[in-house]
Amino acid sequence: MTTATLSPNTAPAARWIHELALPCAKYPQGMQGILSITSFTRRGPVTAAYTVDPIRDGGRIVGWHLENLDNGQTYDIDHVSWGWSGAECTCGSCVFGHRACKHVLATRAALETTGGIL
Repeated sequence: MTTATLSPNTAPAARWIHELALPCAKYPQGMQGILSITSFTRRGPVTAAYTVDPIRDGGRIVGWHLENLDNGQTYDIDHVSWGWSGAECTCGSCVFGHRACKHVLATRAALETTGGIL
């Protein structure tokens, strides 16, 4: 099995298919987001869609849970312990590569467009 690797110095592209909504008057339970992440690999672009849900500790958001809609793989991003610059993901690129992965970079970029979630 071959895995696609990101080309050096190429950040993934992120686009909301369905924007995440935290609990509010309009959506008391909140709404799960669906995020499209495109990685630019040596073999060309690879796009996958992920559900995005907040991970909470009490009422505070401490990270994000992503699930790949194509294959069901799940990833958890902890951004509270280290801040976004040192956010950790449970994917192999983060765990074994010790670098920011496409999940962290794309989720951060997408959340920055939502106006106030971060």
